Amino acid sequence: MHGIGGNALRGRVLTYVLGSAVLYAGALAVLDVEANAPGSNLTSNGDALWWAMTTITTVGYGDHYPVTVMGRCVAAGLMIGGVAVLGVVTASVASWMVQSVAEETVAELDAAKPRHRRKLVLGDALETEKVKANYDTGVLTLRIPMAA
Repeated sequence: MHGIGGNALRGRVLTYVLGSAVLYAGALAVLDVEANAPGSNLTSNGDALWWAMTTITTVGYGDHYPVTVMGRCVAAGLMIGGVAVLGVVTASVASWMVQSVAEETVAELDAAKPRHRRKLVLGDALETEKVKANYDTGVLTLRIPMAA
């Protein structure tokens, strides 16, 4: 159980680190392309980082924007990356919620387990059949032989 949780945590950390690296790489790429372009408003590292942050989070205030074709391609990549990062974060939260509910359900089913096995008797002609219970899922399965 600890191995599964550790792998999930490492996966999330890796996702956030990669997202940060994409953000910084996008800022550097757009600064490289836009720094000397005529009419550009992305001329400093701070402006490029601010622009990349607002672009990857899909806010896009419009105070800074690329004016070159290559800068706009970088912007499109950051927009797609931003949607992907938001999707991963949302999926992580949803997964955590589903896992919490599943653990509570298992605990409730474990608390409601019958303490002894029951028998099902169908008249004098049929044999007594044991009731088989699947305690992991809480499903009760009856197997009743049919007389030939």
